[in-house]
Amino acid sequence: MRAQSYADGGEVKIVELAERTAVARVQGSSWRPYTVNVAAPVTAPSVLRSGCSCADGLRREACKHVY
Repeated sequence: MRAQSYADGGEVKIVELAERTAVARVQGSSWRPYTVNVAAPVTAPSVLRSGCSCADGLRREACKHVY
């Protein structure tokens, strides 16, 4: 999982942490950080939904900054 290597390398900064959501800034390989969000919906708390502001994240459900 590449996201774990970002976390292990100190590249993830938590911006907001709530009961069912988390927002973080991830410094990827580009010069600017990306915004990553993860949520556990009330109707299906075991299913996580995620998104990222990188180009891949905007085109599909998940990217290397999330997984």
